[in-house]
Amino acid sequence: MTDQPDVPALPDQEALQFWMGPDAHLLHYAIGGDADEINLLAVVEGPPTWDADRWLTGIGPDEVLARFAGWHPAATEMIAAAAPDVRWGLFVVEPLLRWYRGRVVLLGDAAHAMLPHHGQGANTTLEDAFTLAGVLAEARAGDLEPVLADYQRLRRARTRQVARSSWATNALLHLRDDDPDLPWRDEKMRRFADDFGWIHEFDAEQALATRRR
Repeated sequence: MTDQPDVPALPDQEALQFWMGPDAHLLHYAIGGDADEINLLAVVEGPPTWDADRWLTGIGPDEVLARFAGWHPAATEMIAAAAPDVRWGLFVVEPLLRWYRGRVVLLGDAAHAMLPHHGQGANTTLEDAFTLAGVLAEARAGDLEPVLADYQRLRRARTRQVARSSWATNALLHLRDDDPDLPWRDEKMRRFADDFGWIHEFDAEQALATRRR
């Protein structure tokens, strides 16, 4: 996070923007009561190996800046001003076949961890919680198994679709300058609202209502 005055090269300091390039991208948006601060997320491919027991490792700002060398000055200004010193690992796991056992039930990342490129980790967790509360509210004593099965059925397809799309978007955001798919990527970005509207149009209450019919 940094202050707006620290990024004079940024064309629109209140916009939510993606900067995309070879094996990396940077997302930023304004926050604060007066939108006077900029929150940013810099994502890079690699390193090729990672200690799976350590989700966080230290990193120096110069190392981050080196990965964005040659990018628009606004990108490097943001990174230099934020001076990041921690690197988070982004891991992909196989989808779970079963989200519950006995009286234990999973939701959120525990059930469907996904890459953050659609910004849906928290949203899908809230959808899970709403759906789980809805099916439990209608449960009768002794019928927990079919109720939890309904919860899983209502949520699994939706979360898998978002997770797969987020994984595909990872490649889309990190195309190299000579990649033949660049024109297709640019056209897809122009169609963003049409191609990704399904993510934000989802209605958990409406989906839950289908169970009652």
